[in-house]
Amino acid sequence: MRHLLTKIVLFLCALSAALLLGSCAAREAGGALPAADTPAQTATPAAQTAAPAEETPASAAEAAEPLRLHTPCLFPDGDGFLDPDGPLTDEALTLALEALQPSAEAEAALRALAGGTRRDFARAVAALAGWTAEERLIPAEGALAPVDLDPADADHALLLELSVPHTEDAGGLTWAEAALPGAHEPGVFLRGCELYCAGEDGFLLRGESVGPLAFGADGRFTSGDAELDAMVSEVVAALQERYPEDATDRLAMLRHCYDYAYENFSYLGRRHAEPDGVDWSAEEAKTMFSTGKGSCYHYAAAFRAMARRLGFPAYTILRSLDGDPANIHAWTDIEIEGVAYIFDPQLHQRYGNERFMLTYKEAQQLGGYTRPTRPGEFR
Repeated sequence: MRHLLTKIVLFLCALSAALLLGSCAAREAGGALPAADTPAQTATPAAQTAAPAEETPASAAEAAEPLRLHTPCLFPDGDGFLDPDGPLTDEALTLALEALQPSAEAEAALRALAGGTRRDFARAVAALAGWTAEERLIPAEGALAPVDLDPADADHALLLELSVPHTEDAGGLTWAEAALPGAHEPGVFLRGCELYCAGEDGFLLRGESVGPLAFGADGRFTSGDAELDAMVSEVVAALQERYPEDATDRLAMLRHCYDYAYENFSYLGRRHAEPDGVDWSAEEAKTMFSTGKGSCYHYAAAFRAMARRLGFPAYTILRSLDGDPANIHAWTDIEIEGVAYIFDPQLHQRYGNERFMLTYKEAQQLGGYTRPTRPGEFR
């Protein structure tokens, strides 16, 4: 027993010596043993413990402003149209964000508007920027406003702010005080298959007429008959697709419309209109477009509808070609640059000789075409 106790004592002494030697070695190596009641700490990388980098002026400015102010970011098309209620395309959104240089949070909010309207985007920009219509500015020299902006639009100033180049100036004008011309030359023009007319100020005519051409509140030409307008739109759009090089050339399109009537309509005797009766042209035109068949009245009415859609002051004429009051014929009359012309695809079909844009002197060689002198004879 005494021998066993001696062995145990010697073992405990050797263990104590080994632990003491290990502790000393650790201290010499610069280490430190954790306290018995303190958990060991994980070493922290230097990058995580470094002090925050000082903000640069650019990053500070970005943090202060969610996006650039007084910077055009919505751009009119080649015809000067901003189209506020049209779709915000991916291309338009990309260009707008490049111009605004928004913060990450602002960009996320604006990107969420993809697929909405340009007006929605403009309102979101105003909200993010804290923009108000009373802010002062100076428009760039020669600046033009989009042709389709309506002064009565509640967002008129905002749309100008985001589409017209300008600089901020405490002593400048507000948009309500800035008198900018519109971005289109005066006169009629095609945009797609729709006809518009810019006034002398470069803005669209709205709710006004130029001769027989009437323009609605949206600036588009209207015959006053929505069904007829839809029929004509379908024909003109198809011809523009077939002849893309002529899509905006009104005279070239007039020729294509004449050829359309010549090639697609056929003669069918129908009721005759009274020469001094009410304007029957809209009804006769719809009959021709829907059936493809009709009398000279229908040919003349349908061609008048297409010509007016192209911006020409076209009228239907009812007169005798041989002097017999009982023998009335109908054709289309258009005055272009002060010269009156006849257009008669129906008799062109019948006799095979060209009757597109003939002066009355030229037309008299083919028949007794005479131009009326009484305003009531122009329909």
